[in-house]
Amino acid sequence: MNVKLKSSIIIIVTFVFGMIAGALLNQTYLEYKMKKILSMRKPEGFAAHFERIIEPTNDQRKAVHEILLKYGKRIFEVGERFRKEFFPIPPEMKHDLDKILNPQQKKRLQEYFMKFGPPGFSRPFREGHPPGPGPHPWPGENENKPGRPVGPI
Repeated sequence: MNVKLKSSIIIIVTFVFGMIAGALLNQTYLEYKMKKILSMRKPEGFAAHFERIIEPTNDQRKAVHEILLKYGKRIFEVGERFRKEFFPIPPEMKHDLDKILNPQQKKRLQEYFMKFGPPGFSRPFREGHPPGPGPHPWPGENENKPGRPVGPI
């Protein structure tokens, strides 16, 4: 083997290893960030996040933690109430619109909700919803409404 060929092989192998290492590190970093974001959804995670920002002194630590935990709980409760009140609304809207829309309008609405719809319809990140791309029933869509179809309009 001549020197040019050896150099080329070394460069290509180095490039491939770099791509693999970068992909693995990127995946690890994204998982770390997602865990960090998801931890903010709980009162303890909320308090810990703001404690890192505030950096309270030892004398302040207990009082700051109690205050942040109190507000973290309130924010969590508001979020829970919002989800319980909000998620039944889109299926009701869809049900009412189904009565008056023509097939093309229903198709456009379906495509919109496949992209931007509520979680569980096109983006099933909530518990109890099947994985993968939609269509999935909207949260509460078939509750107390026997005979309503599930899936595309």
